[in-house]
Amino acid sequence: MAVASIVSEKSVAGNAQVDMIEMASAAMTAASKALDKESRREALVAGSTYKVDVQVAARVNDGQIFRKSFTSIMSVGHDSTVASSSAAPVAEIVALILEKLNPQTREAILRDLPNEFAEAGNVLPSIKPSTIEAAEKMLSKMRSSNTTNRKGSVSVKSVATQLPLNLFTGE
Repeated sequence: MAVASIVSEKSVAGNAQVDMIEMASAAMTAASKALDKESRREALVAGSTYKVDVQVAARVNDGQIFRKSFTSIMSVGHDSTVASSSAAPVAEIVALILEKLNPQTREAILRDLPNEFAEAGNVLPSIKPSTIEAAEKMLSKMRSSNTTNRKGSVSVKSVATQLPLNLFTGE
């Protein structure tokens, strides 16, 4: 059972009248925030389905008790492993290659390559397939792969039910 007590600016000696929509909104928001802190995703079993009968009883500003009940079907997805890869930044790879060249060759590449690219209509000049293949092999060695375990998603479908669910014993 979730019990919420809200004090608003409309309170007069703790006994304000609030309209039903405001009361319901205050009650459900308070219950949602309080119950969210109690939820433990890691306690749910992967691949499971749960039928959950819920009843919320709340009193807003010492007014009448607000009750809401519903039945939910909750499905927990299966855990999975997600693969990801990351590559070194291209600018840093090019810079590393340039640093391995003598200063004259480095300067010539930095000066001439942008001009050749522009003169070719912003298209790379032709490259030997064997050079491309060698570059691809080098880049694949400079890529790291990681795997991460991910909990399955949780979905909930709820339907309002008639009170009472007989979840409470006494009030």
